[in-house]
Amino acid sequence: TGEADLPPTWRALPRILYSVGGLVERREAAPTSEVLLRPASPSDLAAALVHLTTGTPAGPLHVPDAPARVLRILLAEDNPMSRLVAERLLAKRGHLVDSVEDGRAAVESAAAHPYDLILLDIQMPHMGGFEAARCIRGATPDDAPRPWIAALTARAYSADMAQGMQAGMDSWLAKPLDVDKLDGLLRTVSDGP
Repeated sequence: TGEADLPPTWRALPRILYSVGGLVERREAAPTSEVLLRPASPSDLAAALVHLTTGTPAGPLHVPDAPARVLRILLAEDNPMSRLVAERLLAKRGHLVDSVEDGRAAVESAAAHPYDLILLDIQMPHMGGFEAARCIRGATPDDAPRPWIAALTARAYSADMAQGMQAGMDSWLAKPLDVDKLDGLLRTVSDGP
């Protein structure tokens, strides 16, 4: 549907272009008032809406700052869509990401490469995140750097969190991922020893 196909009242409405890739020209396909890059944070959307309704400039587009330290991250997630979203979020923030589909592959990858952060889904085929965390911790020599291990879970129950801590996990993130909490975890790991 082109601009001319829209009713005149709709053509006058302000628009927000929600873009997957890099910055898009604001007037490329149809007049837009704001451009947001995916994934946009709630604060980005709020700033765009404030700008559209009040005329107050929304400020620059949300582009994550370069990390204080580029992290090498292992992501173990069996759901292809969740894995893709997490990979893109992490790469957009300037980090190096390896991803695998199950806990067994995570243990093998952690044995072969030094990671700063390991994100483990707790429910995966072949080997779940808790068992993978125990194996990774058990295989890490005492004098080697200890990677931060975070659980990824849609079930953020206190019993699951306690089980994760017993398995050697350092923290957890609820799914779907909250971008602000992910950024907080990345800062914590980046600022660590």
